[in-house]
Amino acid sequence: MIEAFLQHLKLERGLSANTLGAYCVDLADFVTAVGVGDLRTTTPAHVATYVASLGRRGRKPASVARKLSALRHLFELLKESGRVKESPIESYPTRKL
Repeated sequence: MIEAFLQHLKLERGLSANTLGAYCVDLADFVTAVGVGDLRTTTPAHVATYVASLGRRGRKPASVARKLSALRHLFELLKESGRVKESPIESYPTRKL
């Protein structure tokens, strides 16, 4: 699912290799931090747990914002494609930097 998402970003949005690499790392970090095997089962509680873990790990606001942006884009695509009904990150507030 993540591979298809990254391919979509590369082909449809023309993102650079560096941005795609950062998104890949961010999404893998999310999966590892919250322990979801299937991203379609992600809940808002998973997102909150992840953000809390980023704070405990001392991540800067800009890094947290980028990680949440990767998640937002992933779940937007999953919702558009009908793989999820609701995005678990939709209700999560966007942080102002």
